[in-house]
Amino acid sequence: MLFFKLALSIVPLVIIYGFTYFVLHYTKSLCIFREMSTKEIVLTIVFAIAAMSLLFAIVSRENYLYSWDSSGYWTRCIATENSFFTNPVKCITSVYTSINRDIYNNLLTLITIFPIKVFGTSRLSYILTCFCMFTIPTGLILSATAEKILILCGLGRKRFHMIFAVPMVFAGTYIAPLSGYIDAGAMLPIALLFLIIIGSDFKNFDLKLSISMAICVLWAVFARRYFAYCIIGLFLGAFVYTLCDLLHNNNLKFQTFFCLILNYAVAVGICFVMLVGLQLFYRQFAKLLSPAGLYIMI
Repeated sequence: MLFFKLALSIVPLVIIYGFTYFVLHYTKSLCIFREMSTKEIVLTIVFAIAAMSLLFAIVSRENYLYSWDSSGYWTRCIATENSFFTNPVKCITSVYTSINRDIYNNLLTLITIFPIKVFGTSRLSYILTCFCMFTIPTGLILSATAEKILILCGLGRKRFHMIFAVPMVFAGTYIAPLSGYIDAGAMLPIALLFLIIIGSDFKNFDLKLSISMAICVLWAVFARRYFAYCIIGLFLGAFVYTLCDLLHNNNLKFQTFFCLILNYAVAVGICFVMLVGLQLFYRQFAKLLSPAGLYIMI
């Protein structure tokens, strides 16, 4: 029975990282990682280890009584892990209730069940788990996106490890994990959405493109409602960017403009249908997602 529960706890990891691999493959970004030299790979790993060592050094020296935000999601992750291995059905039901009622819900805690079971429930283990599972992959995705932008600008590939080092030396990268927040789990789909927008061809309609964007949007919004503001701004900005790019290259024909509209319209339509459907199962979630609800959260 324990083996079955362990296997079941891996499912969320398989889903999110399986989708991440699909996006990398779809946007032809895997070649960026495959073309990395041995030196680039080693230095990228060194930067990642150095970042984790910094967190380890800081957290291991802490001698505090943690409360409020500093312990909120740490204790929630532990509670979810204990509940899951006691009664998986009850655990998933409680997460469902949390999504429907709580402003900061427990959806992301499902992803940490297996790592916490394996590596322990200490605060150090929790912070390093979140950093390795969310922050480092987000940094890698953003670095691949930066490489894509450089290639599109005709500058060619640059040293990947140097691009990856930028977020690793930025203080903001460490504030969230050291404060006990798990919000980086909702940053990963935002990073994937950036990569999709930069690495996709909007001049032709592609259902995979629209579905991938919709999944990223729904993933981010389900994990953190207030990320809806970021999504709206990103969609509008990406649409204007793509439109300006077509105008700049004198490639704005009716067919390309129609496909551009259709790609975004289908993605927005999928999100709209899903969110309207939430009224049946997540009525309170839908209310809190409304402009009035978002305003209350802020």
